[in-house]
Amino acid sequence: MSVEHRVLLLSEEPNVQDRVRGALAANQRFGLADTCSSLSQVEDRLRRETVSAVLVDGGERPEQFFDPLETIIPEFPHTRFLIVSESLQNALVFEAMQIGARHIMTRESIDSQLGNVLQRLIPNGLPERSEQGHALLVLQAGGGCGATTVACNLAEELTQESTETALFVDLDWSYGGGSIYMGLEGEYGVADVLEHGQYMDGYLIRSSATHYSPSLHGLMSPAAVDFRGHRALSYDRLEELVSACRKAYAYSVFDVPRPPAPVTGSLAAASQLTLVVFELTVKSVRVARDIRARLLADEVPTKKVLLVANRYRWRTPVSLSEARRALGGGEIQLIRNHFKHAVKSMNRGRLLSEVAPRSKIRRDIQTMTGLIKTRVGQEVTPSQ
Repeated sequence: MSVEHRVLLLSEEPNVQDRVRGALAANQRFGLADTCSSLSQVEDRLRRETVSAVLVDGGERPEQFFDPLETIIPEFPHTRFLIVSESLQNALVFEAMQIGARHIMTRESIDSQLGNVLQRLIPNGLPERSEQGHALLVLQAGGGCGATTVACNLAEELTQESTETALFVDLDWSYGGGSIYMGLEGEYGVADVLEHGQYMDGYLIRSSATHYSPSLHGLMSPAAVDFRGHRALSYDRLEELVSACRKAYAYSVFDVPRPPAPVTGSLAAASQLTLVVFELTVKSVRVARDIRARLLADEVPTKKVLLVANRYRWRTPVSLSEARRALGGGEIQLIRNHFKHAVKSMNRGRLLSEVAPRSKIRRDIQTMTGLIKTRVGQEVTPSQ
């Protein structure tokens, strides 16, 4: 029986060759195409035929291959490059990601991890979706208005009653609140993607994401990956990030708590819908009004902006009618307040569908999700 995906190995070590053969033999989807002794042989082989993955055995000095690989990898965007090293160090992992490698692993882990890694990097043999997915941007009108809770649960609800997967992108570089709320733990996140080599695609997004569930994945904030050693996010490639996420997932929800003003407009322009989450207080309504005005000034169409009044209750400092007038009229989605269920969800690190499936908050988010699906479904964009 022929295998689905062929793997090319660069190694002169018989022990490594045997381990790779054994790991691939245990998975019917992958098979060893050939073993090469030099990068020039690998490059020649890739020019003659399509190979799903290349495994480069660097031994004690994997960095010796990094310079030539940085040139080779962009030439073969549909081939996944993996590095094998005698040991792992944070600086080595980061440098490997920078040159375009999708994974780095130790020789000792080949037997137990290679099959799973390849399964994750090459889920179906197609580098990107046949259609572009949808990007949803969630902005907050001041700290503490519950925008992250809305964003996380919206991402999860978008996968309900569907075979599609969704992605939650945590762009809170200060705290990583969404990643913490969902209980995500992983080695890579959004900072690694933004600082990755020369290109982004759907494979890179999927291989860097952490799984909350089979249908919901998360691209973690650098603060959640390594709180003490994390660095600020680079905003230069955010539009490229949005495009890559849309190629990998049906829906991508971007939680952006405190973006600089220029970033807000570019992200909203790249997204199909922007949610502005606020509370019915004087300060929060004013900030929501300013955000909406900024988006319109950046030529984001009114129909692509959705105002969401969170933690709604009957008695509020600002009435709903007053908020509508202040915000220029139009539609405001309401999510009712239920502090008990929200706190229960956050404390357990699980979403509302699991800890409070019949709560008012979840029902309101479900209603809003249906509206969002209808609205963005009218703007399906074919992949380029």
